[in-house]
Amino acid sequence: MRSMTGFGQAAAASNGYKIQIDIRSVNHRYQEISVRLPREWIAYEESVRKRVQRRISRGRVEVYASIARDPETPPPVAVNWAVADAYVNMAREMVSRYSLSGMPGPSELLALPEVLRIEEVDDGRKEELADSLLECVDSALDRLVAMRETEGAALKEDLVNRIRKVEKLRESMSELYPEAVTQAEQKLRQRIGTLLKDVSAFDEERFRREPAVMGGRMSIDEELTRLESHIRQMEKTLEQTEPIGRKLDFLVQEMNREANTIGSKANDAAIGGLVVEMKAELEKMREQIQNIE
Repeated sequence: MRSMTGFGQAAAASNGYKIQIDIRSVNHRYQEISVRLPREWIAYEESVRKRVQRRISRGRVEVYASIARDPETPPPVAVNWAVADAYVNMAREMVSRYSLSGMPGPSELLALPEVLRIEEVDDGRKEELADSLLECVDSALDRLVAMRETEGAALKEDLVNRIRKVEKLRESMSELYPEAVTQAEQKLRQRIGTLLKDVSAFDEERFRREPAVMGGRMSIDEELTRLESHIRQMEKTLEQTEPIGRKLDFLVQEMNREANTIGSKANDAAIGGLVVEMKAELEKMREQIQNIE
């Protein structure tokens, strides 16, 4: 089980360049990937995106890539001979026109604008750099996934503890339910006894039918059974290795629905208190599940 929140970073050096990849992921209902590469490397954006898609199935993922020349590595420089020739020809013309002596030396020529230029990366070297870039992306993804799995383990432990609390609350409701029906019957008997002035008119058979109807309205057996089924499903789901966030979210919604129905049908203060506790646990579970892949 993985969290959707994480961070991974990796760096590499290749052909006089330094590459750094930062990958961040946060909660998102679906898979959303944003890749930011330097403009001259934009052609490799789709390759980076596909690598992320293979490893991350859900969440918003942001990939930042920095590719810059290594300041400790001398850059490949070359003389722009056309510009240098133009300067030399102009110097000769000035010497001839104004009867000057001497010509500019190499150091003076090299200091002139645009005489020296940094060579662009050729296609062969660029392919090597692209390979290093993608390897760096893979390394950053390894670290991101590892962090998501670590956080996922912590989320799983928390959810397991909360599921146990919900199960105990369900068991307590099941134990209280028969007594709640009995108390409701006693209250009904007292109310009827108070309202009837002529005790001889009391219809015992009709009274026995009324609690039976009332008991049917109060019955929470089905809700408790479905609640137990949802709990078992959630326990099994937490052991799965594929993304389970959406399934867990659905199960918590169903459990919350059953809790609401129990609270409205039971009409008992003790059971109502347990329902409030259960809904509080389910809400905490729902918040945690929003961060699960």
